[in-house]
This record gives sequence, C-alpha cells and structure tokens, in this order.
Amino acid sequence: MKEKCERMCICCRTRRQKSEMLRCVRQRGGEVAVDLKHSQFGRGAYICADVGCIKKVNKIGALKRTFKSNIKPEIFDCLDKIAKKLEDSFERSQEP
Repeated sequence: MKEKCERMCICCRTRRQKSEMLRCVRQRGGEVAVDLKHSQFGRGAYICADVGCIKKVNKIGALKRTFKSNIKPEIFDCLDKIAKKLEDSFERSQEP
C-alpha cells in the first residue's frame, strides 16, 4: 500500500496531505514562484489551501523566513487571487 505524503504548512504548522496544500518553490536562480502542479524543481514550501493561511503568509513573513530571501509582491498577488477563488467557491457551495 502506498503511503500518503504529508507536508507541514509554513503558517499554521499543521500537517496535511500534499494534495490539500499549495506549494511555493525557490528555483535555482533564487526566483520564487507558486507551483500549482507540485512539479517544479527547487526548494519547496507548503501552505494550507485555506483562505486564512494564504492571507497570513505575507503578514508573518513565512515565505521570506523559509526561503531566506526577499519575495516579490507578484507572488503575494498570485496567492491573493487563489484565496479569492477559494472564498468564492466556498460561498457558492453554501448557497441553497
């Protein structure tokens, strides 16, 4: 039986299945990107696919601390768009 991969969120420190999380990656050149397919080469950091954690990641400086480098604002813009989509899909699922 294949074991399921768990990762720890850099914001809330909760362990979840890899498929339930977002991945950011620092590539060889030091560039940081959001890796939606979990397939890019480089040092990865995981964030819960939860609106609270996504919004908190910039506030507490979790990506900067994890990758030990400055993070471009575009990364946080991308994460904000993902959080907005999650909020919208949650609201639609709650409608009668």
